[in-house]
Amino acid sequence: MSTASIGNVASSTGAASPGANGLSAMSSGQFLQIMLQELQNQDPLSPQDTSTLMNEIGSLNTIQSQSSLQSMIQSLVTQEQIGSAGNLIGKMVAGLDANNNQISGKVTSVLVQNGQAMLQLDNGSTLAVDHVTQIANPTAATAGTNAGTAS
Repeated sequence: MSTASIGNVASSTGAASPGANGLSAMSSGQFLQIMLQELQNQDPLSPQDTSTLMNEIGSLNTIQSQSSLQSMIQSLVTQEQIGSAGNLIGKMVAGLDANNNQISGKVTSVLVQNGQAMLQLDNGSTLAVDHVTQIANPTAATAGTNAGTAS
């Protein structure tokens, strides 16, 4: 009987954490095929309880929803990082780079690398938004020098 292979699919998707399994890539049609295969291969003298089947369907839908929700939340976090980083353009920042070296410079642009917002500095280095340790407004330092030359 081929129910063992179907049982393995069901048990592997039920025990795995959301996002770590292939369930999010499984379409409704594929799930329906597995469910029909399970129904065709069950023992007619001892059929599977329909409530058990409904519980399995509910569990699979819950896992798929959690995986989708996790993906949407990650996307929102990335968008929030980009928005916050955009507010730093033109500001002086300091922080630690990937090698824990202190770097500083004026933020010229924002880019996304591996799902993380990065600040492009005027000295050519990049700094992860979550590694910023200091933010300063450069206009305060230049305002005093410009005020003396404006008269």
